[in-house]
Amino acid sequence: MKNIKKEDLRVIKTKRLIESNFIELVKTIGYQKITVKDLCEKAMINRNTFYLHYKDKDDLVKEMINKVFLKYEAQLKPLGEKFYKSVIFNNKHNFEENIKEFLNIIYEDINLYRILLMDNYLSEYFKTFEKAYEKLILKTIIIRNKRAMQTFKYFIGGTTGVLIDWILSDSSLEDTANILSKLIFNTVKQFIKENRN
Repeated sequence: MKNIKKEDLRVIKTKRLIESNFIELVKTIGYQKITVKDLCEKAMINRNTFYLHYKDKDDLVKEMINKVFLKYEAQLKPLGEKFYKSVIFNNKHNFEENIKEFLNIIYEDINLYRILLMDNYLSEYFKTFEKAYEKLILKTIIIRNKRAMQTFKYFIGGTTGVLIDWILSDSSLEDTANILSKLIFNTVKQFIKENRN
């Protein structure tokens, strides 16, 4: 039993090492120029170790995105309930705190988001990531009419725009949470109102 735990920990550490070095290489030379050889040299591992975990660099990116998405999926429903309660009880302070919690979830993987947004080839992955998030949110709510759907689309588009700006800039998490909470509190309120009819 102890050997399994040690082995799992070794795999986790190896994958983190590969992922962090991959992100650094994308930042410096771009995704398309990276070879598995480059990545192995930078991470100081042999190619067999890489191929033990991934088929190729596309497989690595897909696994990194999937891991982040699964984490987000696990945290979305409880966070969504907090957002809803804050709006219902007109508690703007709690709403901003919930936004901070949401931004902290994103911040844990901000380097992955940055390379997805900055690298021309990887930007296609970001678009699919964005659509998957929208579908995930739609699984947690029921939209009853066209007006509510339009309000939802406005919320998603505006929020995504501010998040992209934050990810790519040096804006502080607190400032972004403050701006987002002011921008979307009334939109969420409007969505709830529209969605009742």
